[in-house]
Amino acid sequence: MKKASDIQGILIGSAVLLAVIIILVIVVVVLVRKKKAQTTVLPQQTNWGKTLTDEESDTIKRIADALYEDMKGLNVFNRNEAIYVEYNNSNDRIFVGVANYFAQVYGNGESLAQWMKDEVYSWTSLATSGLTDGIIARLATFGIN
Repeated sequence: MKKASDIQGILIGSAVLLAVIIILVIVVVVLVRKKKAQTTVLPQQTNWGKTLTDEESDTIKRIADALYEDMKGLNVFNRNEAIYVEYNNSNDRIFVGVANYFAQVYGNGESLAQWMKDEVYSWTSLATSGLTDGIIARLATFGIN
């Protein structure tokens, strides 16, 4: 018959082994997700090589910040549809600039398109769901998937 201390030692050993396995799984998941954020450069006809104006830079930051605020966390309330409309209607320089800024600042290894694909818009706003489909398709034309 096993002593209580033997059984307790086996339980502690099992718990330590389980904890080590869980930590290893978490480390692997974090390392896999730590890939470089996807950014792109616009074609020549958009004069992308030209330095952004202060107004363009401010607009890029404002839209990216608003998109992040709308997508972070668990959204159970309505979406800020206006920011998606503004983003989708922006020119190519602003459009790609927002995607690049978002990926670099908020993306955590994922592109803006990946963030939008991971969101569940149908629960919070059917109109926003259609907008994001259009945004994702437009991002794909610039190689941002």
